[in-house]
Amino acid sequence: MKKLKITVDDEVYKGLHVRIGRGNISRFLNDMAARILARCR
Repeated sequence: MKKLKITVDDEVYKGLHVRIGRGNISRFLNDMAARILARCR
């Protein structure tokens, strides 16, 4: 895995933190990106 630093609005972070959980945001974003990229192939 590679590390990537991203910037999001405060409200986006708060929403992810509440719905996904602090320890799961990275996995959630990775899975979402992987699904989007798979559709582009």
